[in-house]
Amino acid sequence: MAHRFFLPSEFIQGEAVQFTPVQARQLATVLRLRPGEQVTVLDGSGSAFDVSLIMVTAKNARGVVTGSRVAGGEPGVRLTLVQGLLRAPKWETVLQK
Repeated sequence: MAHRFFLPSEFIQGEAVQFTPVQARQLATVLRLRPGEQVTVLDGSGSAFDVSLIMVTAKNARGVVTGSRVAGGEPGVRLTLVQGLLRAPKWETVLQK
């Protein structure tokens, strides 16, 4: 499964994709991705783009759209999280986190 990034639609101009500086740092230094590798970009309006990276540095990253599709949306699995009762100081920490 490709790494997924959320970008506003203004960062996707036709086939060109410009990542934010924070995402460029994540691509280059955290994930250590290189030009030619594939990622998925979601635009927040229901579209998913397959993107081939063409330039990756710690300050700037760009890619080109190689395919697009309708994003899957919310997963079909419902999840219910239950927390047991704790004493006040620990409960406050659980609520905070």
